Amino acid sequence: MGVDCGGLGTCEVVAGQATCDCVPGYHAEGATCVLDSVDCADPAVLCVDDTPGENQEYATIQEAADGVSPGEVVLIFDGRYAGFELATSGTASERITVRALGTGAVIDSDGPDGYGVVLRNVSPVTIEGLRIVGMTARGLAHREATPTEPSVGLIIRDNVVQDAGAEGMYLSEVSEALIEGNEITGSGASGADRTH
Repeated sequence: MGVDCGGLGTCEVVAGQATCDCVPGYHAEGATCVLDSVDCADPAVLCVDDTPGENQEYATIQEAADGVSPGEVVLIFDGRYAGFELATSGTASERITVRALGTGAVIDSDGPDGYGVVLRNVSPVTIEGLRIVGMTARGLAHREATPTEPSVGLIIRDNVVQDAGAEGMYLSEVSEALIEGNEITGSGASGADRTH
């Protein structure tokens, strides 16, 4: 019926109309799933802001990533951040989402291993709307799954990766994933001969 719900839900027919049954934290608007309203007081929303104030529950993305649980959203306000590692998985019914609130959340200093975002064998996780600039190694990477037990259910959407020293994105042992709307430029800035 032309409805795919953007990987954030399943299509169903209600009263003869196609609609989306969205994952927690999203609601249906026509043929797409849209993030629910933002409320930093909501216990399922972990707000990251590099500027002290009412939205600064966490000052770094890593702090929020260390504390996130299935079904929660790490919401990143505009600002400049260091890279981070996520080693916590969501579940089939309660995905973990790490998402920029606007268009100005920029990761511009290295996180673990010289990466902007490193996912360590995690499943249902969404990474959305981040700008990752000038990492020493990889911009966004998934590591440590295996061919017989790959990561499943990743959604990597609408991220911008610029001038990574090696690969812009390196997604190893990933299955049943949605990778869309990302922009990768300037990979191999370190002169590495193996880049994506």
